[in-house]
Amino acid sequence: MLGTDTAVLVADISGSTALYESIGNAAAFNQIAACLDKLRQITESHGGRFVHSKGDDILCTFADPQPAFQAAAEMLTMAEDSALSVHCGMDFGPVLHARGDIFGDCVNTTARLAGYANPGEALCSQAFFQHLAEPQQAAMRFLEKWRFKGKAEGARVYSFAGLGMENATHYTSPAQTAVGVAQPHASGGGVMLELSYQGAVFTCSDTAGMTLGRSETCDLVVPRLWVSRMHATLEIRANKAYLRDTSTNGTYVCFPGQNPLLARREVVLLPDRCQLSLTKEPSDPEAELISCRVHLDAGT
Repeated sequence: MLGTDTAVLVADISGSTALYESIGNAAAFNQIAACLDKLRQITESHGGRFVHSKGDDILCTFADPQPAFQAAAEMLTMAEDSALSVHCGMDFGPVLHARGDIFGDCVNTTARLAGYANPGEALCSQAFFQHLAEPQQAAMRFLEKWRFKGKAEGARVYSFAGLGMENATHYTSPAQTAVGVAQPHASGGGVMLELSYQGAVFTCSDTAGMTLGRSETCDLVVPRLWVSRMHATLEIRANKAYLRDTSTNGTYVCFPGQNPLLARREVVLLPDRCQLSLTKEPSDPEAELISCRVHLDAGT
């Protein structure tokens, strides 16, 4: 069954975990529920259709990208004076409608873009961007080609920061932004990044990056409340392994013989061996440590 081309928008509330901790369950729940109601109202005021809400996000659809963009822009500014903020993901493509829900690659890409976005920012795909009006396109900034799970080639991603460019994701070539320890790998051999977590082993190569976070859509799932849904990504470029933190609270990178480095919204060049800890300091008893090893791929 073929899907119909649809603009998909995911709007996610940032700051909900901290709000529960600061004002208590009942008060936080009421604020978050009011925020979700407002997101739904904005969706419908721009001609969109509310699909469902899971936790502190909403999924909705529009006939085309232009009203979806208008809705996202309004959503980003609605929580300006609140402890909560909103970040969004947007894509345009074939969508299957079944059992009161929507399915397809477009839906999955939208969720990933929302997970990568900073508070007060919306990220969209090339397919979404190219259907926008010229003034809307002019308000957006091209980031770079990102590689998503299951995609053979990188996808162009664009950013719109509703509260100003200081909220936008700043992503440039890892060779320009990376900090850490260089890896003395031979330039002719392929490199593999191997991660060990709770007895399971995960691998990352130059053809298949990895995502870390508490969302079930991540390649390596760390199911802890202090972990962001889409916490970090790992990739191999030019025979070097990089971590890109996309979280709210950061990722600790533990270099051998050095103090841990806290990476927050930045790219880190990984050494041959290290450990990662999402949000929690490595010495924290609750820290979930992920062991990393970079080595030559025996299959190359």
